[in-house]
Amino acid sequence: MKPAVAGELDAASTRLGSLLTLAAQVSMPALAAQIIWGFQVSAMKLAVSELDPYLVGMARAFLAGLALLVVVGRTEQSLGLRTRHWPRMLAVGFVGMGLNTVFWQLGLAKSTATNAALISSASPVWALVLAVAFGYERLVRRRVAGMALALLGVVLVIQVDGLKLGGETLLGDLLLVGCSFTWACYNVLAVPLLRVYSPMKVTAWAMLIGSACLLLFIPLGVRSLDVAGVSAGAWLGLIYAIAVGASVAHSLWTKAVRTLGPSAALVHSYLMPVVAVAVAALLLGEQLTLAQAVGAVFVLAGVTLANSRRRR
Repeated sequence: MKPAVAGELDAASTRLGSLLTLAAQVSMPALAAQIIWGFQVSAMKLAVSELDPYLVGMARAFLAGLALLVVVGRTEQSLGLRTRHWPRMLAVGFVGMGLNTVFWQLGLAKSTATNAALISSASPVWALVLAVAFGYERLVRRRVAGMALALLGVVLVIQVDGLKLGGETLLGDLLLVGCSFTWACYNVLAVPLLRVYSPMKVTAWAMLIGSACLLLFIPLGVRSLDVAGVSAGAWLGLIYAIAVGASVAHSLWTKAVRTLGPSAALVHSYLMPVVAVAVAALLLGEQLTLAQAVGAVFVLAGVTLANSRRRR
C-alpha cells in the first residue's frame, strides 16, 4: 500500500474514532427520551386543540403511572417502598409531577410559547445548583460551558424575535420559572430513591402521586369537560402521550438520571427543541431556517461538551 493512501486511511480512521468518542458522550436513554418528547410536542398539539389541556395532563400522569405500576408488579418482587422512603417519594411526585404540571399549564396560558421554551431551558442550571448544594455533584467548568453553548443553540432554534418578559406576561413567566425549578427538583430529589429502586418503579409512583396532586388544582386548571366531537387524531395524540411520551420516555429519562446524575442528564433536555423543530418541519410542514440549523449544531456541541470526560 502506498504511504499516501495509508496516511489517508489513518486520518479517516482517526476522524471516525473522534466521532464515535463524541457520540459516546451522549446518553442513549436520555437521547431516546428527548426524541420521544420531540414527537410528543406535535402529538400534544393535536390532543389539546380539542381536549382540555389540564385534563390531558392529569389523564397522562395517572394512566401512564398505572400502566408502569402493572409492569413493575410483573417484573419485580414488590410494588411498595420502604417506610422511610415514602416522604421523599411523596415530595418527588408532588413537586416534580404535580406542581410542575400546574405551573406549566397555568404559566403557558398566561405567557407565550417563546417565553415558555426559553424559561424551561433553565432547568439544567437549576439542577446543577441543587445537585452541588446537596453534594451529589461537583461544579465542573466544562459542564457550565457546555450548558451555555447549548442554551445559545436553543435560543437560535426557537427563534426569539418575539421574546417579551414581564408586563402582561409577568405572572405567566413567574409560573414558568416555577415549572423549570420544580422539574429540576424532581430530578435531584429522585437521586437517593434511584440508588435503591428501579427507574420504572420511581417513575410509576411519581406519576400516580402527581396525578393525585393535580386533582387538588382542578378548579384552577380545568376549563372544559366537554369531550363530545373529539376527533380520532386528538385521541391518537393523547394515546401517544400516555403510552410512549409518559410511560416509555419518563422511564428512560429516570434511568439516565440514575446513571449520569441530574445536571448531566438535564443537559440532554436542550436536544428536545431541536427534535421538536425537526419533527414539525417533517410532519407539519413548518420551515426550518438557517439560524435554527446553526442552533442545532450548537446544542449538539454543548451537550457533548457538558458530558465529556477529561482525558488523563
